[in-house]
Amino acid sequence: MPKFSIIIPVYNVAPYLRECLDSVLAQTFTDWEAICVDDGSTDGSGVILDEYAIKDSRFKILHQPNAGVSTARNVALDIAKGSWIGFVDGDDRVGVRWLSTVVRAINEHAGVDVVRTSWSILEGDLLVPNVDMLCKRGVEITGCEAKRNLFSQVARCAFSVIHFIRRECVRNVRYEPAIHFREDALFLFNIALRCEHLLYIDDCNYVYRRSRDGNSHSIGRSYGGTYFLFQEYLKFWAFASQWLLNQQCVKYSTLWMTKNLVEWYRFCQNLDCRMSWKVWLITWRAVRVGAFNPFRSGRFAHLIRALLYLCNLLYYCIQAFQEAVRPAIL
Repeated sequence: MPKFSIIIPVYNVAPYLRECLDSVLAQTFTDWEAICVDDGSTDGSGVILDEYAIKDSRFKILHQPNAGVSTARNVALDIAKGSWIGFVDGDDRVGVRWLSTVVRAINEHAGVDVVRTSWSILEGDLLVPNVDMLCKRGVEITGCEAKRNLFSQVARCAFSVIHFIRRECVRNVRYEPAIHFREDALFLFNIALRCEHLLYIDDCNYVYRRSRDGNSHSIGRSYGGTYFLFQEYLKFWAFASQWLLNQQCVKYSTLWMTKNLVEWYRFCQNLDCRMSWKVWLITWRAVRVGAFNPFRSGRFAHLIRALLYLCNLLYYCIQAFQEAVRPAIL
């Protein structure tokens, strides 16, 4: 059984794919398998994957009709045999000591469930290290505090590719196929619930390509998918509030939820007035029960809720009026 299963979803990333696969092939630690899922690529990415499967048997190649990055990763998780699960996007690359650094950390910290690393950002030809403060100090956390910290870090920055997860923690966890953006957060929140031993390491061997022409996120947003994402975030926030309550967790999870609420709210502005009104009611219910209330109680909190209520009500009244008079204008 290999030490690592590296999951690589691929969709129309032919200009970067060879560089990605070569960087995996160049690892100084060699006990790995790379499960590459071609998610219906139309630019020859699938052909490139088949070439590497011939070159090295550690590359396992799967081809499927386009279904999105979540489904692609789930297909790979179902057949992964490694003791540890890692992720790489097909348009990124890794340093030659990417795996060996993690192996050393795992051997030095017995019983660790999740290893979270730092990473580097590639902007054109400029490579900039992005080091988390916790990673910089090499922090090891256990018990309930591990859940709290991982939850907070995921709320702040949700990248599957900077996490190595013990196979037992992933056994019953999968990506939600209905979600085609921010899918990492839901997956990692579920992992956080199962994490009893968390390790941060100062390792910038993962290179994230920020400026790119294509990536594995092939299917766009939808109202249904966005609504599901928002509802799931509410569940996780409620869990964090009741069981993982600390200042850092509340801060990051509230900011994360609020940001996604605003984006979802804006996304739904293109819907008709009736559907927009439904969106507003859901939003108001979340605020009313205090999901986005950092003050928890007091007159100031009631004032904020009242202002939000009035602003939203005024906005939708204006929107309804505009839709009513638009046919007459036309």
